[in-house]
Amino acid sequence: MLTLRQEKFIIEYIKTNNATKAAGIAGYKGRQLRKYASELLAKPDIARRIEEVRSQIDTQGIADSTEIQRELTTILRDKVNNERGIPIITPRIQAAAELNRMRGLTDKGITINYAQILNVLDSLEGLTPEEVERKLNAPE
Repeated sequence: MLTLRQEKFIIEYIKTNNATKAAGIAGYKGRQLRKYASELLAKPDIARRIEEVRSQIDTQGIADSTEIQRELTTILRDKVNNERGIPIITPRIQAAAELNRMRGLTDKGITINYAQILNVLDSLEGLTPEEVERKLNAPE
C-alpha cells in the first residue's frame, strides 16, 4: 500500500519527468531530494504504480510529459516560413522556453526575458532579410 506522499510523488513524476522535483512537490524535505527520488524510483511498488498510471494515460489518449516534450521539440526544430519565405521564429522561442521550464532549467539562476525576446522577434517578423539587417544595425 502506497502512502499519500508516494502517490503524490508518482503523479508529479509522471507530470514533470523529473524525480527530484517530484519529490520536493510531494513534500519530501532536505538537501537529499535527489537521493529520496532515486530511492522512491527503485521501489518495485512505486515503479509498478508509475507504469499503471502511464498505461492508463496511454489508453485514455492523454499526453504525458514525454509526448509533450517531443511535440515541443518538433516545434522548436521546425523551420516554418511565412508567405514571403521569412522564418517565423516566435513559436520556436516559445517552445524552447516551455521545454526549459519543464526541465527545470529556469530554476537554476538562469533568467531569460522571453517576453522581451518575443517583442523583438515580433517586430522583425514579416520583414525582408535586408529590412531586418537595417533594423538590427540601426542606432538606438
